Amino acid sequence: MKEEIKTPVRRMVQGLAHWMAYRAEMSSIQLIEADAVFVACDLMRAHLSNDDYCIEREITKKSFPIIKDGKRIDVGVKRKSDNKYICLIEFKLADATNKGYEGDVEKLSQLKHTNCDCETIDCLVVILYRNPCAFTEPQGFLDNKGHAKSKVAIVDEKFPVKVRHVCTSFVSSTAPKSHKVICLELI
Repeated sequence: MKEEIKTPVRRMVQGLAHWMAYRAEMSSIQLIEADAVFVACDLMRAHLSNDDYCIEREITKKSFPIIKDGKRIDVGVKRKSDNKYICLIEFKLADATNKGYEGDVEKLSQLKHTNCDCETIDCLVVILYRNPCAFTEPQGFLDNKGHAKSKVAIVDEKFPVKVRHVCTSFVSSTAPKSHKVICLELI
């Protein structure tokens, strides 16, 4: 991952975990992915210079022709000096079965490996586990203490990823249940 994006991503992941716990404690309204994307953009914007970077949401086929009609990428960070994306991020709210993020990994992997302009773009999938969700760790991402494994994991038997960050935030009234955010980087 590029040095210029490491700290903003790490702080965004930790902020999302705490925000999810706070929201669960203060509101009974169901969390939706769009809320998390909005908050993530604000958290990253706080750690990136507005003079040097632009954060865009809902990136479509116009920016990357390989994206299929009707599909989109949740967030892109663009360097203003050369008007090129340095990072693309997909967000996924996990359910009890941990399904759903595989399609996002596949989409970003195809984009990264079939377009020569995208090889240098950092592609991330951020998985958000909500408190009521019966958390079962996706195969191969975490060790038995809940920390990121340093080795490469394979998603859907063909897409290599590395766990970049794992952040947890406990909700006081429902401990030991927790909100967990896992950031995967496509390699």
